Amino acid sequence: MEAPFFSNEDLRQHAYQFLSDFNVNQTIPVPIELIVEQDLVIDIVPMPGLQGAFDVVAYISADKTEIRVDEYVYYHRPERYRFSLAHEVGHWYLHSDLWGELTFSTVTDWKNAVSQIPDKENAFLEWHANQFAGLILVPPCELQIVVDGEIEKLRAIGSSPSRFPMQQLTAAIAVPVARHFEVSTIVAERRIRDDQSLQRYY
Repeated sequence: MEAPFFSNEDLRQHAYQFLSDFNVNQTIPVPIELIVEQDLVIDIVPMPGLQGAFDVVAYISADKTEIRVDEYVYYHRPERYRFSLAHEVGHWYLHSDLWGELTFSTVTDWKNAVSQIPDKENAFLEWHANQFAGLILVPPCELQIVVDGEIEKLRAIGSSPSRFPMQQLTAAIAVPVARHFEVSTIVAERRIRDDQSLQRYY
């Protein structure tokens, strides 16, 4: 199985198109659960002990009609749950042809099927899905607006952003960004770095 090549710009374009098709009202936080269930007609199936037993938070079924997600994450870790859904949607959107080559029904079958993908190819697939998930949950234009707003708050109290090391400022601004988009601070920090959202202030 050979992973398709998508550059960062390719993934940004795919994410933009996805949101244009499925979040036409530009709702923030992006209603990923609603999109999955109503627009994509994919069932979300909580599975007890999935992560503990298989080290898997979520996976999409071979026929792409279900996303099975760890039950604890489903009920207790909303940001992780949202990212997991977006990640699996990334596979659905970007890797549909490749998924058609896999045959599995249980999570054990799925793990076995995925293990047949060469490590380098699988790494590309997972990177695609992670990047796509971040881009659809934290859209670039809205991200810049939020970052700029936080910088204005900083300036309003008489502080210049350039006084802080980039890494420190990124970590600080990631907190309100994460809250705004309902993602983890890790995802927020990565999106700020990937988009170089603070570069204009240095």
